[in-house]
Amino acid sequence: MAHEVETMAYTNKVPWHGLGFSIDQAEVSGPEGVENMLEAAKLNWNVTTEPLYRVSGEQVSAQALVRVSDNRVLNVVGPSYIPTQNHEAFSFFNEFVEAGDAYIETAGSLRGGRYVWGLANLGQSFKLAGGDEVKGYLLVGSPHEQGRSVIMKFTPVRVVCNNTLSFALAGDSSKTSKAGAATPIARHTHRSAFSPDAISKAKETLGIAREQLDQFKEQATILQKKSVSTQDAIDVLAPIFAPNFIGKMVEESASKKIRQLLDINRFAPGAQPGNAWGLLNAATYYLDHSAGRSQDNRLSSAWFGDGASQKLKVLKVLLDA
Repeated sequence: MAHEVETMAYTNKVPWHGLGFSIDQAEVSGPEGVENMLEAAKLNWNVTTEPLYRVSGEQVSAQALVRVSDNRVLNVVGPSYIPTQNHEAFSFFNEFVEAGDAYIETAGSLRGGRYVWGLANLGQSFKLAGGDEVKGYLLVGSPHEQGRSVIMKFTPVRVVCNNTLSFALAGDSSKTSKAGAATPIARHTHRSAFSPDAISKAKETLGIAREQLDQFKEQATILQKKSVSTQDAIDVLAPIFAPNFIGKMVEESASKKIRQLLDINRFAPGAQPGNAWGLLNAATYYLDHSAGRSQDNRLSSAWFGDGASQKLKVLKVLLDA
């Protein structure tokens, strides 16, 4: 498998990134669903810490974060770092999967085990004018790295082109003129041991995700009604994707990246040129399907890296316009 994605499993259709191995949906639903997905995605391994070196007698000044199954060193962490195991991070999903309210659609390991994720289908969606459907998901990301927290966030996915509109919406859902900050629904740092208290907020997660799906529907409806000219599109995209370009640009003089985005806005699956919803999806399509060196690199960026941040920037600019 490609160098960014180490292992991965999925159910139903082949994911948009085309990576991983198939598992039947029945196996990842119900009481055993989470454990079955961990096994299918080859994530049923643990991590531990080992002293890297010592100063002042027995005082540990740094630790190696080690995967027990193959003794691979995943990261160098501080003396107070407490690992979170994969099965602990995935316990965010337990309540919903066991109750039949969700099932884990895909899960895997990035960058040699440094980042583990799972994506759960909530079985909820909405449709915009013209039948454009968006489904709701919950995304758990568990980094085995210093300084990064375990997170759970809401992630809508546009069905027609499998764009992952991967941002966590926050705030009052009635205030649809603004985009919420990219605040996860739940977060756990590595400063304390993972415990039932660490997922107490996750008990509210299904309700929060439903509210956020409703909020995003309102925002998407507003965007679909906003007219966007070619010059408007360039003015939105250039500061985010081609910041070295200064001043007004016409399409013929735009950078290669901007021209590619404009072409996607016109011709990609589900294209809606001329409105802000179409432009948002042109940006997400580019980041999910075209940007970067490879499909697995795009997956990592679209959910957890620069791609996720760029999507949120486009959304905020379009809503504020």
